[in-house]
Amino acid sequence: RLHSPKSSQMSSTQEVSSEKKVRAIVLDAGGVVISDVAKPYPPSDEDKEAIWSELWSEWKVTEDLDEAWFWSQFISRCPNFERDIHVSVSELQESVRQGFFQYDQTLKVVHTLKERGYAVGICSNHVKEWFDYTDERFQLRTIFPADLVVVSCETKYGKPSSEIFAEVIARTQKYFEEAGDSIRANQIVFVDNKLANVSAASKAGLNAIHFYAEEESEGDLIRKLTEAG
Repeated sequence: RLHSPKSSQMSSTQEVSSEKKVRAIVLDAGGVVISDVAKPYPPSDEDKEAIWSELWSEWKVTEDLDEAWFWSQFISRCPNFERDIHVSVSELQESVRQGFFQYDQTLKVVHTLKERGYAVGICSNHVKEWFDYTDERFQLRTIFPADLVVVSCETKYGKPSSEIFAEVIARTQKYFEEAGDSIRANQIVFVDNKLANVSAASKAGLNAIHFYAEEESEGDLIRKLTEAG
């Protein structure tokens, strides 16, 4: 029987056998629990995508940079960007925030898992300002215990690095230990919408599956979790 004094996720009425293969599910945020960032240019614009990706890769693993830095860098490296989109930086900031939405089909599964006694968490490549916004708007650290929310800007490591998956395993094991229990890495299922992250998680010892909420249903996620054990 699992019970955590820090979270209502594991109550005295919820049981998970220590022999059960899967005991915890850790999900990516963007593309699985909530939408990815709505970018202010078409997907076909490869030049802007390359610049965005480069800046994002630097920003997502630190809390020392902020959104003002990001937009300043992005705009300065994209000729005619401000002229073409006809909006201010403040409007860009608001547009990104309003572009986030949650995937109801994923959250239905998450709530069912919690009711059945599974531990659930998040492992996300994200930047502080935008993750904090989505956390407050969608109550992520209420749905998911704060101890099991692993964000790249806080850990200083991003997926698909082995370090962030080691952090996921360590935090999940500590969470169980503090409840007087234990868990093995292969009893943790990791869910991500990017195949590179799924592959890296598998190499790190996690039981990893691919799921993209934009294209897949609640039933798809349930089936894949069931197949994982």
